[in-house]
Amino acid sequence: MFDIGFWEVLFIGVIGLLVVGPDRLPALATHAGRWIGRIRLKTRRLKAQIQHELETEHLKSLVDERDSELHSLREEVREVKQTIDHAARTERYSGMAGPSSHPEDMVESSDDGEAEPGEAESGEDDGQDANNGDSGREQPSTRTEQ
Repeated sequence: MFDIGFWEVLFIGVIGLLVVGPDRLPALATHAGRWIGRIRLKTRRLKAQIQHELETEHLKSLVDERDSELHSLREEVREVKQTIDHAARTERYSGMAGPSSHPEDMVESSDDGEAEPGEAESGEDDGQDANNGDSGREQPSTRTEQ
């Protein structure tokens, strides 16, 4: 810390011996040693406290970062959910009003092998129901959305 060598310590000891005297020098050295020990302890504690505070600040910044990421992810999830709900409502209402575009309702045509939307699976082209004679009217969908 101070980079004091042997010759510096010897010089301080000789000066202390001359100024204080041989009777009081051991007590003064003990007292100075205690003060140096206390100062070292205080500086170690201060360094540890500063390090702890820096780590705490770093952790707080990480938590804030994660919170902002979590907030943006929640926003994206909410937007996707709204899009899905809107698409489901649109599909539900359009399925009641117009021809069905579900894959199970599609039948291969004999011309080119591609499926035509809205064709009945029974092969009838005129749109009449064989049981009740309704012409062209579609029945409301009985499927329930879960």
